[in-house]
Amino acid sequence: MARRFLDDVRAAFAAAAVAADAAPMQAYMRSAMPFHGVKKPARMAALKPLWASHRCLDWRALETVVRESWDGATHREERYAVLDLLEWPAHRRLQSPEALPCFEHLIVSGAWWDFVDDVAGKKVCRVWLGAPEATAPTLRRWMRAEDRWLRRSAILAQLRAKERTDPALLTASIEAAMHDQDFFLRKAIGWALRQRRRRVGGRPSRRRRDPHRRPRPRAGSPRRAAANALGTGAHARAGRRDGAAPGVAAAAREGPR
Repeated sequence: MARRFLDDVRAAFAAAAVAADAAPMQAYMRSAMPFHGVKKPARMAALKPLWASHRCLDWRALETVVRESWDGATHREERYAVLDLLEWPAHRRLQSPEALPCFEHLIVSGAWWDFVDDVAGKKVCRVWLGAPEATAPTLRRWMRAEDRWLRRSAILAQLRAKERTDPALLTASIEAAMHDQDFFLRKAIGWALRQRRRRVGGRPSRRRRDPHRRPRPRAGSPRRAAANALGTGAHARAGRRDGAAPGVAAAAREGPR
């Protein structure tokens, strides 16, 4: 069944592919795996007729198709199709904590943000919402893993949980990664915190939503330091009012070094 699914996907993509798009898509994703040249709208349209003929009735059958198709994929869109197969409503209902080892395989072998964010932010989050107590031990193990993509997944696993977020678990996943300078971990932390702030803090005030109002940089921020260094900040303006060159007044106030 897995082989048949992959063959059907390749036939559908062969009809929908735009060869000129393949190289730019691969370059954008910095992917070693080539693309057919099928963008998301065309991909979804090409795959829609396939779902009914590839329905699985239990998780074990679905996992077999997912693992074998994922590992046998030769182009990136073929792996996207595997992720799309998991999102078909009939297959969402089959996903429980039993699916977490399979998801871990997708995360570790996918090892890039497009795959990882889909698996963690949608599929793992869905399992978490259905069985948080059974899912938590896996997330705690991931947050301490050496693999950065598992750690990123532990942070993003509650991204769509809204009011059902477990603050203690989210905090633990962030604290486990907060001293790591890895770009993808730091981006995940910022994303998770912004999402949480929206849920906890509510909508921003009318004044903050005013598109014509420029927010004042906070003290000590890189933006404020850059503004002063470029002669556009408060210290620079004070220096010009005193008749001094930008930055001179601030230097005088600090005294000799």
